[in-house]
Order: sequence, then structure tokens, then C-alpha cells
Amino acid sequence: MLSARSGALSFRLLAADGKKENMPRSYLSLSALWLVLGCGSSESSTQKGGNHVQPGNCQPFTQVACVCPDMSQSQGTCSQDGTFINCACGSAGAGGGGGFGGTPLGGAPQGGFGGVPFGGSAGLPQGGTAGIPQGGSAGIPEGGSAGIPQGGSAGIPQGGSAGIPQETGGTSGGGPDPTADSASKQGPCTVQQYTQGVPGGPDYVNPTVYYPTSCPGPFAGIVAIPGFTEAQNAINQWGTFLASHGFVAMMVDTAAGGVANTGVQPPARANGLWEAVQTLQAENTRSGSPLAGQIDTGSMAVMGHSMGGGGTLIAANAHSTLKAAIGLCPWNPGGTYPQDTVPSLIFAGTADVLVAPSQASAEYQSIPGTTPKCYSEFTGGSHFVSNTPLGPAATDKVVARFGLSWFKVHLAGDARYQQFLAKDATNSNFDLKP
Repeated sequence: MLSARSGALSFRLLAADGKKENMPRSYLSLSALWLVLGCGSSESSTQKGGNHVQPGNCQPFTQVACVCPDMSQSQGTCSQDGTFINCACGSAGAGGGGGFGGTPLGGAPQGGFGGVPFGGSAGLPQGGTAGIPQGGSAGIPEGGSAGIPQGGSAGIPQGGSAGIPQETGGTSGGGPDPTADSASKQGPCTVQQYTQGVPGGPDYVNPTVYYPTSCPGPFAGIVAIPGFTEAQNAINQWGTFLASHGFVAMMVDTAAGGVANTGVQPPARANGLWEAVQTLQAENTRSGSPLAGQIDTGSMAVMGHSMGGGGTLIAANAHSTLKAAIGLCPWNPGGTYPQDTVPSLIFAGTADVLVAPSQASAEYQSIPGTTPKCYSEFTGGSHFVSNTPLGPAATDKVVARFGLSWFKVHLAGDARYQQFLAKDATNSNFDLKP
């Protein structure tokens, strides 16, 4: 709730244990937007346009969305049946019309911050065009649940077609030489995901594992955690994207005492990341794991958004056995990382009202100069500029290329990607210490 005291405003969150927690004042403005833009607990809506239908409850993170693989078709109906999403596609329909919580069609966010859409000023989502949602590319959905392959049709993997060689997975590189373009979009590996049998921990819950099925292992592992009030769907494009390039990526939600809690602070998120890294390593030997014998347990990395990004840098500072870390607009005011020897990449944006460039660059400068590190700041980038590597914006492609290249070089040991870590036209500030 919002309260006034001596002329100052503070934000309080009702935690899972029923206690009120004072939250940082820097989150007030966006939290207030949530109160204005968010739907009521019993309100529902449906948005239609072109090839996108999204029915469901208006509360954050409960929407169901899907898109027809054939972009010449329009979305018919979309319903949720257990853990499966059933979509029916029909003939092409007209775009436009409708809307959802003030969000333009074709740009429905995958989560957002406190229910506020990703991207630009005034809460405008990064969105898509012609009704294409943020997920996937060329109309391919981020795809599947319960181990159903993402995208493709008739068994043809994403990013490839009959007779075209695919990039191999594993931690030693190989396959066709990458290009700036191939590193900026979804990769050639067919992706599946699973949740069954993967345990949660004291500081994380709901682990979802994304993994490649058409590329050879062993696979390096990456654990990602979201920011304040976010669930993992705010950053799950990273799961799809990284797995399509030969990594195993596990997305998690935050928790306190094993109970879901989106309000925990960066140190708790660091704990959640480290706990989840050990769980992902255990998938290599767990009976019934789809990845038994396929994970390179000595090659683990972490990443996170906002408070999760702050937790990422804290974890890198504390656990030198990690091979790489990426902070997506990391929030941890005053945080320093003098013991960080883990190669660390930080994304930032000049229009980020929660993590100003001065704050992000100060955290970056606190990492020793002897540690491989990179700072990528985007002109006009919001607090969510680095959340959507499969999005349509020009910065999304740069985020994808930098993030993938960082993990390929430092986690997979593939030096061919080093060439793609260079200042882009969308960068207002860039620094690299290889």
C-alpha cells in the first residue's frame, strides 16, 4: 500500500508471511503505475488482432498466449487445459481492434514489472508489429510445455530446414562459423522444456528447464532469476534463446522459506541462484532427468533482471567457480563487487528510471579491472531493455548477440564469438575488458 509520512511516500508490500515490508522508494513510481494500470482480481479480458488472441485473467503473469506457426493464418481460439495450451488457427483475419489494459495489440508483454508492460516510456511495450507477440520470431511461439518442442512444424527444428547444417551444441563450440546475424536470433537447436521432478529450494521455486534436443552435448548450464514483483515469464525468452544455441537454461521464481515471494531483496536472489545452480547440476545424475549425463556440471553461469541482476552480481562476487554472469539492468544500490573474478556483463539503458546509468556504471567499475567484464548501455533503453532477446526492436538483437557471445566465449569456450563483443550503434556507452 502507499502511505504518507512527513511528506515522504513509502511503498509497503504484503509478504507471503503476512508481514508488511518497506520496499525501496526508487520502486514507488512504477509500483504506483501498477496500481493505476493493473486489472482487478476478478476482471478478465480478451484481446484479438491479426494472429494473436490472449484470453485470461488480468492479474500479472496469468495470461495465456499463443500464435499460429503459419503467419498467413490468424489466431482462432486459445484456451488453457491443465499445463497445455491449445490453439486453433484459421484463415487470415484483420489486425487491429481491442486492447488489453491499455496495451496495443501485437505487443502484449510477457510479464512486466508489477504488471506494467515491458519497454518504452509511459509503460508502452516493446511489442511486435502486425500483431506478432514478443515471443518467438517469424511467428514461431516460444513454444511448448510438458516437453513439446518449440516452434517448427512437421518435425523440422527451429532455425533450420531440411538439408541445412545446424550449429552444434556442447561446451567446445563447433559447427558452421557464427555470424553477427546468427548470433542475434534464435539458434538452430530444437528446444524442449520440462518442470517435472526438478525440486525448488528455500530461495527459489517453480524451476523450468529449457534444453536443446537436436544438438549434441554436453551442455553448459545457466540459471536466471527475475526482478522485483516479476515472475520468470518476464525473462523466459532467454530460456528459449539460449537453449536454441546449445545451452541448458533454468528459469526460476523467487521465494522466501520455500514459498513464492516476488519481493525478496538482491541477497536472497543471489542465494536462490546458487541453490538453483546446484539443482541444475544434479539434473545430470537425477534418475528420470531428460538431461542425465548431458550437463557439463563444471560450466555454470547465472543471470538476472533488476533485483535479480543485483543478486547475479552478488553471486558472482561470492562464488568464483561460476564461469560467467550477466546482469540485466541490475538493481543493488551501493553494491560493490571487489572479489568478483567471474566474467561479468552488465546491460543498462539511458532511460532507465530505476537503475540510472551512473548507478549501473558504478557497479561495473567496482568489479576488478583484471576480471573480464563488459558494460553495454543503450541509448533510450528502459529498465527492460535487456529482457527480450527474441523481440523485434533493434536493441533486442544487440542484447541477444552480446548475451549469447558472452556465454559462448566465457562459458562454452568458443572464442569465435569474441568478435561480436564490440560497440554497436545503439550503444550510448560501451566498455570491454576481455
